[in-house]
Amino acid sequence: MWVWSALASLTIALTYFAVSYFIARGLIASHQLRSNALGLGTAMIFFSCGFGHLLHAEHALLDDGTRFRGAVDLHMTVWDASTAAIAVWYLSMRRRYGQLLHSPSLFEDHTRVAAESEARHAATHDHLTDLPNRQALFEALEHALDPRHGPGTRALLFIDLDGFKEVNDRHGHLTGDAVLIAASERLRRARRASDVLARLGGDEFVVLLQGASTAEEAIAVAMRHADALSAPFEIGGATISITTSIGIALAEPGEATAAELLHRADIAMYDAKNDGPGRHRLHARQSA
Repeated sequence: MWVWSALASLTIALTYFAVSYFIARGLIASHQLRSNALGLGTAMIFFSCGFGHLLHAEHALLDDGTRFRGAVDLHMTVWDASTAAIAVWYLSMRRRYGQLLHSPSLFEDHTRVAAESEARHAATHDHLTDLPNRQALFEALEHALDPRHGPGTRALLFIDLDGFKEVNDRHGHLTGDAVLIAASERLRRARRASDVLARLGGDEFVVLLQGASTAEEAIAVAMRHADALSAPFEIGGATISITTSIGIALAEPGEATAAELLHRADIAMYDAKNDGPGRHRLHARQSA
């Protein structure tokens, strides 16, 4: 008898699973359910539970004995608990991720967001050092110089690597790139957590000092960055030493645009370079 009961239970299970599958496919074909694994799986589970519940209920009504009553009642209890658990899971997933019906695939959403984030990062970061690039620097400068973001002097350090052209000429561009990457890592470690370090291109780096900055504080931070680059670089068996020329410019919010403050720091850097390698200069407007 138990063999026939097992075969009957298996037949019932396959029947409502097949019916659930074709109903789910029908909903997808009629655009009532998004065609993705999560949507299809959810639909099949729900329809399976529903059809299983109905078929077991019908079996219980037709059975006028007591032999299979306990088993049927147990099946009913299991299906009730399963349906309730799946309903709770569905509602929690819906609350966390949004509508499952009439919504894009979660995988497609994740891929799109990741692609947009990667594109944004590529547009605002230097491809060699992964530092913020000129675009990102100007965004940070415009934000810092906006009077709506609070008072306080803003300072900008313009750092140029002295003799970098000779490094490329003597050791090649691959070694030059390795020096730039190593230099960017040292500058990262030297900067303060609140400051913005960017690479403009070539051997030029810029540091935006956030918050209130005096000329003395800006000079002290500039010296810390120069010290970070003073130790020789060991690249591919070659020992390479470089010095830095640093221009410093300060401005109050609303006093200068991002381009004007950068230009002042650039002028100060060339003044420092004219004084000789390893020097720093404050822009004439602040040193006067």
